[in-house]
Amino acid sequence: MDKKSEEQMVIHEDTGMLQSESVKDHLDRSLERKINWFENHLAQAQNAQHRNMEEDIATTSWNP
Repeated sequence: MDKKSEEQMVIHEDTGMLQSESVKDHLDRSLERKINWFENHLAQAQNAQHRNMEEDIATTSWNP
């Protein structure tokens, strides 16, 4: 076993740091995916709303 692996095992055994770091990394990735999903869907919804507004304006009769 190399020195780095031994150090990681000691850190894990003494403090549980590796486990908590991996949980934090997992949560960070999960949050990032959720934010990306939200941003993409928000942009799509805004585009659809803009298109609908343009269609409403184009089809609305303004004759008195």
